[in-house]
Amino acid sequence: MAIALLKPTGERDVRVAGTEVEVAWTALTALMALGPNFPTSKDTAPGHRPAEWGFLLHVRESALSAVLCFLKYNSRTLVTLDVAHRITALLSNALAFANHFVSPAVRDALGLSDPVQQAMLQQQNTQNRELPLPAREAPRLLQRRVHQCFAVLGFGSITDTTQATLLQSYVTLFASPDGYAAGNAVQAAIAASSGTFTGIWTSGDGYAYGVTFIELGGDELEEDGKMGKEKDLLNRDSVEVAIDNLLRKPVLGACEHDPLSLCQARISNAEYHLEEPPPANTSVVDTAIELFAQLLPLQDLASTVKILTLLLDSVRSPKLEKNTGQKAAIFINATVALVLALCHAMASAQFRRAKDVFGSTQVTTLLSPFLKDALIDGDPVLRTASSESIGRLANLAGTTFLTGQIKLLVDQVVNNQDPHGCAGCALAFGAIYSHVRGLAAGPLLKTTVNILMSLSNDPHPIVHFWALNALGHVMHAASLAYAPFVSSTLGMLLKVYLMESHEHEDGTLLNANLSSDCPAYPVVCQITDAVITILGPDMQESTRTRTLVLNLVREFSREDDEGIRVEAIKCMQHFLMFAPEHVMGQFRTHLASSQRPLKLASINALYQLVQKDALAMSRLGGDRLVEDLFGMLDDDSSVQGVRDIITSWLQQTVVHTPSAWIDLCQRIMSRTTASQQVADAASGQGPLDDESESLNFAMSQDSAAGGRKLSTSQWRTQLFALECLHKICTIVANSGRREHLDIKYPRTLGIASSGLLVSRVPDLIKMAFTTSTAYVTEIRLEGLVVLRDVIEIFATAPDPAYDDALLLEQHQAPITAALTPAFSADSTPEILASAVHTCAVFVGCGVVKDVSRMRRILKLLTVALDQSKDSGMLSLGETGELSPNASAMLRISTLSAWAQLEIASTQQAYLIDVLKPYRSTLASLWLSSLWDYTSIRIDSEFLHDTSSVLANHP
Repeated sequence: MAIALLKPTGERDVRVAGTEVEVAWTALTALMALGPNFPTSKDTAPGHRPAEWGFLLHVRESALSAVLCFLKYNSRTLVTLDVAHRITALLSNALAFANHFVSPAVRDALGLSDPVQQAMLQQQNTQNRELPLPAREAPRLLQRRVHQCFAVLGFGSITDTTQATLLQSYVTLFASPDGYAAGNAVQAAIAASSGTFTGIWTSGDGYAYGVTFIELGGDELEEDGKMGKEKDLLNRDSVEVAIDNLLRKPVLGACEHDPLSLCQARISNAEYHLEEPPPANTSVVDTAIELFAQLLPLQDLASTVKILTLLLDSVRSPKLEKNTGQKAAIFINATVALVLALCHAMASAQFRRAKDVFGSTQVTTLLSPFLKDALIDGDPVLRTASSESIGRLANLAGTTFLTGQIKLLVDQVVNNQDPHGCAGCALAFGAIYSHVRGLAAGPLLKTTVNILMSLSNDPHPIVHFWALNALGHVMHAASLAYAPFVSSTLGMLLKVYLMESHEHEDGTLLNANLSSDCPAYPVVCQITDAVITILGPDMQESTRTRTLVLNLVREFSREDDEGIRVEAIKCMQHFLMFAPEHVMGQFRTHLASSQRPLKLASINALYQLVQKDALAMSRLGGDRLVEDLFGMLDDDSSVQGVRDIITSWLQQTVVHTPSAWIDLCQRIMSRTTASQQVADAASGQGPLDDESESLNFAMSQDSAAGGRKLSTSQWRTQLFALECLHKICTIVANSGRREHLDIKYPRTLGIASSGLLVSRVPDLIKMAFTTSTAYVTEIRLEGLVVLRDVIEIFATAPDPAYDDALLLEQHQAPITAALTPAFSADSTPEILASAVHTCAVFVGCGVVKDVSRMRRILKLLTVALDQSKDSGMLSLGETGELSPNASAMLRISTLSAWAQLEIASTQQAYLIDVLKPYRSTLASLWLSSLWDYTSIRIDSEFLHDTSSVLANHP
């Protein structure tokens, strides 16, 4: 009753509301007199049904999704110390609420038991039919979201006691044999009794006993513990790799498991990357592992030893003996968690503390036997994670642990002939040297190289493949220190190349099948490339070494396997000094290849060559190569590196040949792509699609007669060509080369003006005018940028024919014509704002000093200024009424344009009369804008200061 009286008080008369407020609070005051006898909600509330509990869990998970996005995208500015404490309390309560539902007793009571048991019960009765499937997963979904929020928020506002409790709960989630996520007991019992368990990665139930979805790889693991871009050791096409990975995964990800993934998709002009999270029961294991890895390096020695002991005891629990699948899943989860924790320890801001903790004998004694068992296991994931852990632990622990591990690995290689064990030891040798490096690793180099070269000669594919991989890592880590071993390494590579056991088709049937996943030749080619890098210019001094390396590379480039040829291309980058024409021809051949890996490898090679000597590349490749690169953008705009090649090439050579680059951009913007020509010839018609219908070029006579337009380059390619024009103008203008800006100056020096930038002003204005009627907003905006560049750069350039005239005076009409379409009915607010700025630049540049001749442009500026006085919506030119945000943007752009005219009036006297009638209005509007800007800056700096305090809070 009291609440009912209080709610409508804001809508009542003051006298009536005052009486109701008094009555309501008097009633509440009377209730307070009951003291401890006050009835609580648990005494009066009826019990919730399972569906209702599922709804409450779902509501909390949905609310935390918003909290997660808030933390991820606003933590630097809006998350103050007080906000962090509030969110921490919220997350702690939500986690406690979710943990209450994952205990077996509670889940059985609510009908949230094991899915197999649930299905059997539903066949017998219908008492749980009201419980939807999401409700069974709701506790895990809520736990996952809480974990994700903690990962973004950090642990600075969490007490040490709470951190220890969280760590124990995380271990329970991904490694406890009694945990809900530990596996399906019925499934495990059936597999154990029938002997059908063949491996954790062959499970097809979408759960795989609770194994993690996190993928590890020696090359993909970054220093901060995050997964880098996945690298395919076979250099296959990305689509083929994706399909193969799906076939090998026991758990498949999908956006339906987390709708938030749609909000966080990374979209750009070049790519569209969408994360596909795993199901709830798997994702909560992943988040628990990630939080464990972040939190463990922050603990002291006693807490770390306690948590590691708990983790290892869980892995070795006798309860797992009857559940082989669950045991394998927990083993993998624990190993992955440890390697990620060591990654975070090495990248942590408290590295010194983490080094003291993980480097202590108590920790290394605990971890060494566990990592050894994982190192010799038949699972490649365990071997990779274990070797990486040993390498990082050797970096943290010091000389004693390092020496002991090397001795242990040597004994293991000598005494254990199991191929999986030898492969794991080879990986460990490579990881130890890669992470230790420096003076501490110097004495180990000879032993490491000898063992890895010996294992590289082993006929078993698994052994020699991983040994060669490890040798490559050692060579990259040792760099010049590896020079004494180059001769023996080349001899070993030649021997390996001639051995039948290292070929794809030779050896036993089992070895031939294994060789398809573990090919030796691509890795041999990688080591050859490492040899070239180590020798560098010294390779010219030894004819024998140079000839041997060149012969190896030439043989690899002739292989049928594209993965081997990709690696051969990388080697060729270092041989331009020996046969540049031959190498360039091969690169151009691979650019036209239908195999994406070959294409990408050639692009990377060309980028390095352009960076080294762009002028030499111009002589070797010429305009044809640049046009081929632009054509690649037409066929596939997502190809990485093509824009970087063209940009680097342009920046280095445009000062010498600006006219040639402008000609090239003109051809790109007006040509028909080869693929479109073929399609048109085959179909007899060429309708413009959304990609190609970007510029409204006129039809030729032939196409007009046939009623058909010529298709042009893709609009993204045209946009990049316009960006290149902008770079041409700015780079040449800032180069200090006067002959490009003053057409009279080169005549005094006897230089031909045909190749200078100033001679191409009409063409630049023409291209800007052409883009003004484009269908794509981005192209129209970039065209205005090019037009503004021309006005700013050549505003003071003299006319070659008349001494007292300026060059742009004769181009006043084309410039005005190029600006006019920007104010048409189909223009966007961004185009209007850019056009207003360009108009101000043209009016204030001094090319036309007669105000009456600029009446058309000045009218647009004055109309925009008059509308800016009011707070309503703006409408400029033929455009309709703009939205509030668009009006605000156009208002700021208008005031900025008039401010430019005010600044220019100090040098251009004719502008004084233009500004005089509007000075009082402009002064008030400028002051208002500065006031708004100051308020925004003050608020931003205040939030930045508070966020800095939060970041420094222990």
